[in-house]
Amino acid sequence: LKLVDLNTNCSYSEFLLRWTKKCVHPDDKNKFYQELHPHRLKKLFEQGITEVYCEYRSLNATQKQGWVSTTIHLLHV
Repeated sequence: LKLVDLNTNCSYSEFLLRWTKKCVHPDDKNKFYQELHPHRLKKLFEQGITEVYCEYRSLNATQKQGWVSTTIHLLHV
């Protein structure tokens, strides 16, 4: 979170936007942002899909680009 100037109280939408702008590889920004956007996640959940997976390149703690895979599990609480 420090890398993108956020604290733990930020919203998911704010985190997603800042992470996309500052950390995600330019060739992957659009895919990353669209696939993990909260409106898309909500629609998928409404369709009964409870797991979303995305691979992209992102900066790591040493400021080097590397491949990352993110899996989001959508839960009803």
